[in-house]
Amino acid sequence: MIAPLSAALFYTYISASSASSGNPIGQYNVSDITVSGISSGGYMAQQVHISLSDVVVGAGVFAGGPYFCAEANAVTATKSCMEYNLGGPNVENSIVYTNLQSTYKTIADIKNLENDKVYLYSGTEDTEVDPRVMKDLQTYYEEFMPKDSIVTNFDTLSEHTYPTLDFGNECTVAKQPYISKCGVDGAGETFKTVYGDEAKRGTAIADNLVTFDQTPFTRSLSQISLGDTGYIYVPTACKDGSLECHAHIAFHGCSMTLDDIGTDFVEHAGYNEWAEGSNIIVVYPSTVKSVSLPANPYGCWDWWAYSGLNYALKTGPQIEFVKSIITEISSGVL
Repeated sequence: MIAPLSAALFYTYISASSASSGNPIGQYNVSDITVSGISSGGYMAQQVHISLSDVVVGAGVFAGGPYFCAEANAVTATKSCMEYNLGGPNVENSIVYTNLQSTYKTIADIKNLENDKVYLYSGTEDTEVDPRVMKDLQTYYEEFMPKDSIVTNFDTLSEHTYPTLDFGNECTVAKQPYISKCGVDGAGETFKTVYGDEAKRGTAIADNLVTFDQTPFTRSLSQISLGDTGYIYVPTACKDGSLECHAHIAFHGCSMTLDDIGTDFVEHAGYNEWAEGSNIIVVYPSTVKSVSLPANPYGCWDWWAYSGLNYALKTGPQIEFVKSIITEISSGVL
């Protein structure tokens, strides 16, 4: 589920994650950052990639769309950037806006993307985000980076879901946990794209996945719809800081919060196996549902301006939250 607004504004907000874990996220020897996400998390991943391209070097986007697609408007978000009505995303506007904000330095220099790698996935049967939206994201990225730096999978018979090898619903089913066994390793394809031959699948170790306290990184929880608790997977080789490791931030989608699907995404999306085998620290930040301001009844990441008009810029509250996490886990180096 990715819908920004609906009658669900009247859903009851119950947050099982409201009690903070109290665990600090920790500091590590981090060389670089990559991001990925599904649905609203896909939109969030590309927003973080574009706005923080001075530290983020690659992205995986599953069922998202072009940067600033919604243009701070919930109707545009739903009609153009999901349903592909009203002519679909205005890619030209997204490109112009990106170049303008890069000039204004409200996002990082867009030339940083020239050396980056991106993996894009859209299922042929996606009824939530029209597959043409993801093809428009490909067109958008091609404006700023070489075509051969963009790997796509637009051919898998799948619904609006995160693809795994063997966990979740049938691939043509779109329902919670919005994770499906599609014979496609979404996490692995992302890591192979952004890290190349360094990416190797290993065996996840349960004790290496722990909660962390998100509250030190939030300015006002009531205004930016972020929960108290996130998860982080730290590979054994990365724990003591002697080894330089990659770091990756994985964004869940709408209706995929900890309250909605528990730890299905953080345990079963497939990231942790590759993290252990490739020495990649994976951070799973989390949102919460809210029925008062901001109106975010599905617990989506902000890609249409519920947290403020600067939501897609470096000063956007949720992007500042992510940047604070990056600064902390990288010991202030990034």
